Amino acid sequence: MSDVEAAQKVYETYLTVDNFIKTLMENENLVYCIIEI
Repeated sequence: MSDVEAAQKVYETYLTVDNFIKTLMENENLVYCIIEI
C-alpha cells in the first residue's frame, strides 16, 4: 500500500467517524427535545 492510499484510508475513516459523531449528537438533541415535551 502506498502512502497516498494509506492517507486516503485514514481520511475515509475520519470522515466516517465524524459523520457518526454528528449523527449521535443530533439524535441526542432529539432525545432531549422529546424528554422536555
